Amino acid sequence: YGDNGKIFNTSFNSSFALNYGGAIAGFDAYNMTISNSSFNYNSALGPLSSTGKAYGEGGAIYWENANGLNITDSSFLGNEAHGNGGSISAVNCNDSTIYNITVKTGDAFRNGGAISYVDSNNLTVGSCSFNNLGAVYSGGAIYLNNTNALVTNSSFNNTKSAWNYGGAISVNGNVTIANSTFDNYLALESYGCAVFFERGNSTMFNNSLNGKNPILVAKNASVNLTKNNVTGPFPNKSVKYLEDNTVAGARYYDYSIWNDGTIYLNGNNFDYLIFNNGTIKSKTYTYMLDNETWNATWMENFTFWATIKDDNDNSIISVKTLDSGNQKYPETFLMPYNKVELPVVYQGIFYIRGMDSGLEDNTVFNGTIKVKTPSNVKINYTKYNEGEKVVITAEVTKDWNYTISGNVTFVVGNQTYSRLIVGGIATLEVYNLTAKTYRVTATYTGDDYHLASENFTDLVIKLRTPWVKVDVHDIFFGQTEYINITTNATGHILIYVNGKSHFINIVNGTARLNVTDLEPGNYSAV
Repeated sequence: YGDNGKIFNTSFNSSFALNYGGAIAGFDAYNMTISNSSFNYNSALGPLSSTGKAYGEGGAIYWENANGLNITDSSFLGNEAHGNGGSISAVNCNDSTIYNITVKTGDAFRNGGAISYVDSNNLTVGSCSFNNLGAVYSGGAIYLNNTNALVTNSSFNNTKSAWNYGGAISVNGNVTIANSTFDNYLALESYGCAVFFERGNSTMFNNSLNGKNPILVAKNASVNLTKNNVTGPFPNKSVKYLEDNTVAGARYYDYSIWNDGTIYLNGNNFDYLIFNNGTIKSKTYTYMLDNETWNATWMENFTFWATIKDDNDNSIISVKTLDSGNQKYPETFLMPYNKVELPVVYQGIFYIRGMDSGLEDNTVFNGTIKVKTPSNVKINYTKYNEGEKVVITAEVTKDWNYTISGNVTFVVGNQTYSRLIVGGIATLEVYNLTAKTYRVTATYTGDDYHLASENFTDLVIKLRTPWVKVDVHDIFFGQTEYINITTNATGHILIYVNGKSHFINIVNGTARLNVTDLEPGNYSAV
């Protein structure tokens, strides 16, 4: 007891108490200063009562009902408390400063592996180092309950809470955490492995957290997060939605923040997802179907998804507040974890909207889905001979009520043609095909309401059955005989006149032979 006390350049080693302060305890002692001192292997070793209360507060220091406790430039090693505060525990102590202390290798069987402050205001923890600390319950390094505090320019390494949240710091109050680093943290079931905000209005500014699952914001807490960095192995910030909703959560998908309360995001850089199960009041952007157009097959399942980003392109997963809808039908569908898979039962073009009650300042970019029915292509033609006009038709059939439109691409041999569909049929006319077998492919490219389709067949062009007509006239001796030949053949024709042969070119289906110096008589032309 007593005010204005000072302790300088003192070591406290291997001391213990059953209830309060293994080395020092103060009650109603105002304006106490402890500086340049060391506290090594001190313990508060109180028992556990039948009601579950653990006695033994403050493994090295316990302070109660006093203002102005200042602990500076000191070290704490291996201290232990069976209750709260492995090294320091304070209750109803306002205007306290803990500055430039080092705490190593300590623990609390309840809360606050290094420091526990309860029912206090205006605590400042600055330029401190916390290493290899743990609490069985909350706050592996610092436990703040109904306390307003500033934690700044400090480092936390290898801290954990075994049975609860807040592997480094547990917050119930209005707390600012700034310019600090967190490494190698752990908490129960990987929730709030570094910092747990249970209640109050708090701020995290310009902190570096190296590892997954660092921040948990509970339902009754509000936190403003500005310019914090979360880094670690196997980043997943590119994930748009969870493939399997049944395995959602921190044990399966690592996160930077799990929010059940209210958060504001400004200029943070997160390697891991933000899970939002509460409210985000700052600017966000939702891209339904990535603000793109996608095709779907009528009466088949389609995966609807959303990509949600904050102001700095960090990825947000909406746990259960995102709904989707479209402009034609009144139904909306819940999209847990940014995804829902549904059968598409209507044909047409739909603009997919997003609505998220957990995002208060959200800009939504719609996506488009074109629900298309299958189509079929049937190729028709008749048998043709060489040189004749070939007519090939492709009939495109549909399963529902929208008119087929667009073009059919024909490939005949190595030639490609495009023809417009009229009345469900595209027609191709081809000329001067030589005799052989051609592979004919007809491809329908689809339209806004029908899927593409393709078919092929073999077209056989046969040699024509030729005919020849010989036209001759009787002449008088000394005249020239003109023999006219018409035919459907090409090339040359061989004609015999009275046993003498003549080769004549066929031009446009005709050939002509002039015969002179015939003696009187009858002659045959074959």
